[in-house]
Amino acid sequence: MPETQAAPPAEPTPTSSVEETRSDSILSAPSETTKPDTSTTNEDSVIGKAAEALAGAPESYAEWKAPEGFSIDADVSKEVGALFKGMNLTQDQGQQLVDFYAKELQKTFDQPFQVWRDTQSEWKTQIKNDPEIGGSKLDGVKTSIARLIDGLGDPKLAADFREAMVFTGAGNNPAVVRFMNRLAQRMTEGSHVAGQPAGTRAQRPTAAQALYPTLPSTG
Repeated sequence: MPETQAAPPAEPTPTSSVEETRSDSILSAPSETTKPDTSTTNEDSVIGKAAEALAGAPESYAEWKAPEGFSIDADVSKEVGALFKGMNLTQDQGQQLVDFYAKELQKTFDQPFQVWRDTQSEWKTQIKNDPEIGGSKLDGVKTSIARLIDGLGDPKLAADFREAMVFTGAGNNPAVVRFMNRLAQRMTEGSHVAGQPAGTRAQRPTAAQALYPTLPSTG
């Protein structure tokens, strides 16, 4: 009888380097055998929340968390606490209402400022496209208006006027810029006075004369 030879052991199937890397990676998903059992944890969490809801309002509420940029007045916090306690709300339920109110209040607070910002942006676009004061003329217009304001000889008034233009946004209004530019042109226009002795400077028109050329002089 021929001798029966045992079959050679099967060679282990090599695993790829990618699979090895995945098994060693912290970010890899756990296998079915190593996946942690979270049923107990979830159950405890649900039970904990249910127990908190059944307990209702605490003896005293902790300090409410306000979003960044907000603060809750101490007296208001007491009133809110009394209101929530009367509704038998838990600390978590009360905080949810505080967060919701703060979010809606922020929207209401931001709305007029957004309108102001949109208006400013629209005015700037109109100025840039204006054939009289925009485009390549804009830098010269700014210089003329600056000279007009500084030419009043009152630094404090000039500073206060500029601050008002920035604060109100009127400094970006096309009509205001156009008006100031025309006024600057009238104020800086040179004029020849016939019969005036040599070396005498031409008298600079006053603001009133620039605005109303037919107004009789008081001097």
